[in-house]
Amino acid sequence: MVKAHPGGSKLEERNWNCWGANSKIFHSLVRDLRQEYEVNFINLLETQISGQRGQNIRNRIGLDSSFVVKATGHFGGIWCLWNSGTLKVDALENNRQMTLTAIYGSPQRLNRRSLWNTLRRLENYNTLPWCLLRDFNPILHDHEHRGGSIRNNPGACLEF
Repeated sequence: MVKAHPGGSKLEERNWNCWGANSKIFHSLVRDLRQEYEVNFINLLETQISGQRGQNIRNRIGLDSSFVVKATGHFGGIWCLWNSGTLKVDALENNRQMTLTAIYGSPQRLNRRSLWNTLRRLENYNTLPWCLLRDFNPILHDHEHRGGSIRNNPGACLEF
């Protein structure tokens, strides 16, 4: 588990289950993704590579800091990569397993309430470190909303 401290910079992160980082063009794909979306923190899951070969690939991606959970043979592997000039990242735990939950929160408030209830229920059953990859769709003000009808709903994000 890692904790990022943006320190004045906006945290732009991406998470990708890459199913292997050993292709000849992998580092170029990640570097292009990073540049196109101005990403300063990226998690790569199932890299399936460790050691010096993994280090060489990480160096070519263009982010200067990393936290790595080594792959076991050709299985697993997690690379958390970031720019030390824009982020301070602390490794809090290094377990072999964790719970990873990807979330897309509904823009409709009633459906989001159901999401919070589900997350609370899951929390009671989870004993592993838990990472939430998220787009909660929280909207505080109408100017943050694009498309559809304007909602005059002060406090729509209070549950968040």
